[in-house]
Amino acid sequence: NDSEDNDSEANDSVDIQSNASLQSERQDNNSDNSEDENENIFIDENEKEQRIIQLIREWALEAGHLSMKKLDNLFGKLNTIFPHIPKSYKTLLSTPANLKIDKFNDGSAMWYKGIKKNLDTMQMEQYLHIYGKVIIDINIDGLPLFKFSKTKFLPILGYLTMTKNAPFIIVIYFGKIDPKDLNTFLGEYVNEVENLLNNGYIFNNKKYPFQIRHYICDAPARSFIKCCIGHCGYASCEKCTVIDEWIDDRVTYTDLDEIPRTDYSFLQ
Repeated sequence: NDSEDNDSEANDSVDIQSNASLQSERQDNNSDNSEDENENIFIDENEKEQRIIQLIREWALEAGHLSMKKLDNLFGKLNTIFPHIPKSYKTLLSTPANLKIDKFNDGSAMWYKGIKKNLDTMQMEQYLHIYGKVIIDINIDGLPLFKFSKTKFLPILGYLTMTKNAPFIIVIYFGKIDPKDLNTFLGEYVNEVENLLNNGYIFNNKKYPFQIRHYICDAPARSFIKCCIGHCGYASCEKCTVIDEWIDDRVTYTDLDEIPRTDYSFLQ
């Protein structure tokens, strides 16, 4: 009997401890819910509207496809409840009314958007908290406007590494041939990159290092931006001074022990 009484007391003790744990968990949950509710308390309707606008902006900038027409339709419906909400995606995303497009005598044109303008529209706070710097990849590759087209785009695209974000447009060049003057094509880009490398990217009044991880280009684009001979040309290897040979209707490098190129010899 004493043994049964002891077991009963032990079970009661366990039940009491379990009930105490459950009560503690309930208090914690209530505390969490209370904190969540406090976060959703607004001083006035204007603050509430601003929070809604911020959430819609963050949602609109997430990776994936979003119809701007549907976004405008959403604003039209919400405007009956929140009169100060934007009526157009252009206001929400600060889309410029006029674009500065450079036009050239040969009929080509170029638009420079820039790197910083793209970064400023992204949700950079969490990214910078994790990585402590901005790291991007750069891609340059021409593409025809449509099949058998004589005109093409030559864009410079950027990609914020370690994210699921879509690539962003830095430069778009339009024309029948590649730009004749490389300084015109790359001038603004080089100036901005140099500024970001030297001065960093400023976010919330704090400076973060800026880095370009890779330049991703096919062979023609690579030789174009480097101002060097194409990959099928004589002595066209970018890494060493090997002379190519034409074998079986193709350029072949048979000597793999040639002198490596230096920055100085490459520039010559």
